[in-house]
Amino acid sequence: MLLILVGVAIAARVLSRRIEPFIREQTVEYLRQRFDSDVEIGPLHVSMPMKSPLEMLLRGGRGAYARVTAERISLWHKHRHDRPPLLALGKFTFQVELQALRNRPVRVSMVRLEGLRITVPPKGPRAPRAKQIVSQVSDNKDATPSVIVDTIIGDGAKLFILSKNPKKDPLEFDIRKLKLESAGPGVAMRYTAELTNPKPPGLIRCQGHFGPWRSEDPSDTQLDGKYIFANADLSVFKGVAGHLDSTGEFEGT
Repeated sequence: MLLILVGVAIAARVLSRRIEPFIREQTVEYLRQRFDSDVEIGPLHVSMPMKSPLEMLLRGGRGAYARVTAERISLWHKHRHDRPPLLALGKFTFQVELQALRNRPVRVSMVRLEGLRITVPPKGPRAPRAKQIVSQVSDNKDATPSVIVDTIIGDGAKLFILSKNPKKDPLEFDIRKLKLESAGPGVAMRYTAELTNPKPPGLIRCQGHFGPWRSEDPSDTQLDGKYIFANADLSVFKGVAGHLDSTGEFEGT
């Protein structure tokens, strides 16, 4: 029995090392195409439960999972290295069934993001209507992604919205909790979030829909939802005191 366990452990380690280059390549390519960005990824490791090699032998790969962990991820939108990356991560983890790697799209049940920083560039010049239609058609590749993620957890994220004026500080939002859930290829994701408003400071709880992602211009990605804005401190404004509570709905980009 001990020899069997040792053999399974060795097989799991060898299999993980063989799969790592393939998963790294596929991850980089997916992020590059999905976000129209240069992609940098630090260490990426694949580990497998000890039962996975046995699952592969006994069930033809069904039920065998690989756990993927990557660190220091940066996405530079449209090769723009002269400003902060569109997305930066300290670490992400996900688990994928090995048999699913053969399918298109690959389905991943959950991705957990740590140290997420989102920096949204200012909107570019508004294109004429005809060019907008062409852009929408060219973005149809976003409707059939090579990967579908059922759930994304990104608690503790930060959102920065850059100003067109380079001398002006960006708007900064601390996102305490963030959960995105897929509704299918090319369809807006459902989200729930808790974040702090920069001015006046207060807690916002909201839920709604985000997307589909607009890789050509992220600022054009659709967003809607319902919100509760609680205990906003109005004393940050000169000559005003007290607190504000608000509820409502919003939609836009």
